Amino acid sequence: MKKENKKEQKTISDNILKIFSTGAHQIKSPLNSIYTLLDIILYSYKDKLPNQVQNLILSAIKKAGDLKNLTDDLFQLGKIKDKIIEQQSINLDVLISKIKTKLDEIANQRKVTLQLDTPETLPVIESDGTLLYNIIYNLVENGISYTPTGGIVTLIIDVKQETIKFIIKDTGIGIPSDSLPKIFDEFYRAPNAKIEKKSGTGLGLAIVKKAVELLNGTIYVDSKAGKGTTFTVEIPITKSKSVKEKKPNKRIVIIGGKASGPKTAAKLRRMDSEAEIILVEKEEFLSYSGCGLPYYISGYVKDKKELMSSPAGELRNPDFFKRIGNITVYNHTEVIDIDRKNKFVTLKSLEKKNISRLSYDYLVIATGGRPYIPKIKGIKLKNIFTLHNVTDADRLKEILAPPKAKDGIIIGAGLIGMEMSESLIARGTRVSIIEKEKNILKFFDDDIALLIKNRIELKGIKFYTDEIVKEFRGKEKVEFVVTDKRILPVDFVIIATGIKPEVQLAKKAGLAIGETGAIKVNQSLQTSDPYIYAVGDCAENRNLVTGNESFMPLGSTANKHGRVAAINIGGGKAKFKGIVNTVVFKIFDISAGKTGLTTEKAIKAGYKPISVLVPTLDREHYYKEAQKIIIKLIGDKKSEKLLGAQIFGSGDVIRRIDVVATALANKMKIDSLRELDLAYFPAFGLPFDPINIAANVWENLKYGDYNKVEAIDLYKLIKNKKDILIIDVRRPEEFEEYSLPFSLNIPVGAIRAHSDSLPKNKKIVLVCDTGMRSYSAYNILKRFGFKNIAILNGGLSCWPYID
Repeated sequence: MKKENKKEQKTISDNILKIFSTGAHQIKSPLNSIYTLLDIILYSYKDKLPNQVQNLILSAIKKAGDLKNLTDDLFQLGKIKDKIIEQQSINLDVLISKIKTKLDEIANQRKVTLQLDTPETLPVIESDGTLLYNIIYNLVENGISYTPTGGIVTLIIDVKQETIKFIIKDTGIGIPSDSLPKIFDEFYRAPNAKIEKKSGTGLGLAIVKKAVELLNGTIYVDSKAGKGTTFTVEIPITKSKSVKEKKPNKRIVIIGGKASGPKTAAKLRRMDSEAEIILVEKEEFLSYSGCGLPYYISGYVKDKKELMSSPAGELRNPDFFKRIGNITVYNHTEVIDIDRKNKFVTLKSLEKKNISRLSYDYLVIATGGRPYIPKIKGIKLKNIFTLHNVTDADRLKEILAPPKAKDGIIIGAGLIGMEMSESLIARGTRVSIIEKEKNILKFFDDDIALLIKNRIELKGIKFYTDEIVKEFRGKEKVEFVVTDKRILPVDFVIIATGIKPEVQLAKKAGLAIGETGAIKVNQSLQTSDPYIYAVGDCAENRNLVTGNESFMPLGSTANKHGRVAAINIGGGKAKFKGIVNTVVFKIFDISAGKTGLTTEKAIKAGYKPISVLVPTLDREHYYKEAQKIIIKLIGDKKSEKLLGAQIFGSGDVIRRIDVVATALANKMKIDSLRELDLAYFPAFGLPFDPINIAANVWENLKYGDYNKVEAIDLYKLIKNKKDILIIDVRRPEEFEEYSLPFSLNIPVGAIRAHSDSLPKNKKIVLVCDTGMRSYSAYNILKRFGFKNIAILNGGLSCWPYID
């Protein structure tokens, strides 16, 4: 009777389990949706929700997670109890790699170290893959769940001729001796697990026991409360002979999670759906727009999450990468060493402080750049900042908080200095910029840089050029900046002295470093090690104009690098041919850009450059949105090769820079620019686009239609009171409003009548607003036999001196 009752109870239990298992299968999909939606609501609207609501959502997420785990386990147990053994060839390397990838994320979250102690190569065996996966996964996951922070879980695999042994050891809370006989019972949980409020369903070990039995194996447990637990599973196996071993999926480890790293990961996933992709990043924040940080500081971007979100508004955190691309992310983790011989990297968790190793098939170095910090006395005082990441931006925003207006000094007048000056002005800060060079923006020629400086100074920014910072003074925080010429009071300082490639890890690994100081790569973006690629600001680029190597840290280049490297790692063939060093920026009401070579760089590269300055409107003059721009076009005198351009103004600069950049990349000559069929509509441009006009002016100069004098040279002649005649050919009212010193006003219409009274033995310089009327006057005087005449290049619109 008792036997019949037990049999009847077992049948009832099995039927109930079957019902629960079937129900669990039905509710898995909607439950997963609820869990995901709650997660998205919490992290997308976190700053907009009251703390009480956030806590309620967190509680709901936890309960949904608990229910999700229970349904998963019920469904799995039901499946295993009805399981028909399916013998198949199982590649243990692939199986263990798959399990470890999934559990590494859980271990990192719990700050537990997961270690493998396995033979170098595991065999292909005949067994049931689903059952093996359940056994190993559940035992290791169980160990992680019951191991405190800082603990270790180790998976040991011992392969014999006819058996395989899996040993899972943890340093967890252990199991009381009186509970050991019950731990494989369904829904049983040890008392100490309940006391410590460890989450669990009580089904994981029941699933393991059933799976081991189905494989005719044995399972043992050795444990003491507080002393950790060891599970030993031994399963009979047959090594596969008929089936060729399948190679494990490729593992690609990417070091760096800002721009090029995530781009590489995303493209790799599209190239290879099976590859194991792991992204390692030192900081908390991933895949954000560093170029947008000044706008976050100014308040134009209200929430820093806007810089880290996808166009659809999803925050790019580790969960996002896992959900969207099955990409594993270890943030707050630093790669401290690369072992090229054995193909693994050493990781250091910046939270747990533990050290671990990670093997790779291919490695991508995307470590980016680092701020160059000059050696200045007092540099470690408080309130001295760089602007390299979101944390830097947050710290600076705290200093700028109302109510007191601040005095800020920026060290360095490059791109970062310019962009930050506008952001600080927007926050009510008094801004000064100190630059050691004689001019700002050293990637522009002096004449254009001076013109830009004049416009910026009108916004209240004070420049101190040709001045070297000697010391920062203050007790705890900076109070004064001492230069070789003055002492300036200050509330905070921003160091914007440039970016250097972050190559210490690459150097330590023995990879080749290029002449620019960045990592040397080929067109496939491979380093000197064919299994290691370098992308983004840490990698060198080829300058397409000169053919020399170049270092130009730009987000646009970083993203292109990521795509090319991913295609090549994924089995394709792609090349990154190089760059033309295109830079654009906006400050206040002007845009500025350059592409190709400056005059100085062109001379150093062995060219004989000719340049023209062309002030023009960006669209038809009668269209009310028309604005001025100034183009400096540079070409080689001998070959007529296009070398570069610099453009700035209130009008449409970027469109024209892009045209010249495209022409440079395709090695076009100046005459090709003249012939370009560019779009024309009065609201957008001119019948002759400004680029066409500049090319025509350049050809006129090259073929001797006129001579020119540069503003910088004429300024020296005026200062030194040289014997020259400056004739201003504008209308009298224009001349009265503004004119150059010692100049004579003869409107262009009156030049012919005055030609007899003008000296032919003196150098004559013709000036007007743009150079067009000067060119007309030049041709008139030339016909009357004047030979020593020249036009002010670009006219008074390009005169950069305001004293």
